[in-house]
Amino acid sequence: QRSAWADPISLRLRSEAVLPPGVNDGPTLIALAMFHTEAGMATEEFGALTGGLKTAVGLGYWGLEKAYEAHSYLAYKLVEDLEERAEGDEDAELHRFTLNWYIVAMSFCHRWGRFPCVQSLLEKGETHFDDSAEFRLVKGSVKQNTRMTRAKANYIRYKSLQGMAQLPRWEFKQALKINPSLIEARVRLAHTTHVFLNYPEAQAEIEQALAEARAARDMFSTYVAGLVLGELHEDAGRLREAAVAYQIAVDAQPAHIASVALGQALVRLGRRDEGLDVGRRMFGLPMADISWIQ
Repeated sequence: QRSAWADPISLRLRSEAVLPPGVNDGPTLIALAMFHTEAGMATEEFGALTGGLKTAVGLGYWGLEKAYEAHSYLAYKLVEDLEERAEGDEDAELHRFTLNWYIVAMSFCHRWGRFPCVQSLLEKGETHFDDSAEFRLVKGSVKQNTRMTRAKANYIRYKSLQGMAQLPRWEFKQALKINPSLIEARVRLAHTTHVFLNYPEAQAEIEQALAEARAARDMFSTYVAGLVLGELHEDAGRLREAAVAYQIAVDAQPAHIASVALGQALVRLGRRDEGLDVGRRMFGLPMADISWIQ
């Protein structure tokens, strides 16, 4: 089998990713770790298994091993060395860098469905960062089924839903205990609580998250919280309240999902022209181009 470094670009990267003799300072190691991280992500292979492996049979799920894509493995080794240095020197800034690297690496692997990478970094990261609200948030996020809807949940046994919700809810609650102002954790907690368990407490949680996001002028969190609150109202048949929440989301960020949700809610409320106008603005079309929609 070909080496992970066999192609010309990788060979060039390998030749350039060499520290000068005697250089071992923190900033240089950070730069080298980021060099490998960006190189792996640029090819979209970061965290992938190599050598023909399709599953992680025989791997220890304890950090990344040589069976992983070369750049991700080398970056991981550098980050582990830096974290050991951070712990020994009680260097909070360096510790923050290694935490952020874990969050980015886990998020990338989760985005591309690389479960072995996610699980390996999660289990190793717990030994370094379990007192971090951000790490508890990312732990819950990678375990959260964001494709589940309340409508789908109605066809699944409640005990199964409880099982699927238990771990992410626990992590989000722990994150909020450490940092009650972590808005994303509150949004995700509310979403999981509503979709999987249909608990009434989800509404108060998401309304609090939305209020905090708007007060902080956090447009992304305002968008997501408004979208989740709208979904909650729509699931309960409260279309007017849903439209108000979706409008808040669209005002924060006129992204497609909230715009479609708002337009649909307005049409169902009998406000067809307003609903179609939302779609027109979203796609940048003149009204006549979508007037055929009934």
